[in-house]
Amino acid sequence: SSPDLRSGLSSCRRGVETFLRRNPCPEVQELVKLAHLSNVITDPHLRHTGTQLSH
Repeated sequence: SSPDLRSGLSSCRRGVETFLRRNPCPEVQELVKLAHLSNVITDPHLRHTGTQLSH
């Protein structure tokens, strides 16, 4: 691969790593709670959005 492509991937990787350090993944228990909440929401759009976030 070209040097430009490698430096671009390296820059992208650093950006993702920085984002994940600042915004850690939610705990499994938080995702389980979100899944349960999404099942009781009556608005179909909000229920769908909550279900997507919990997966």
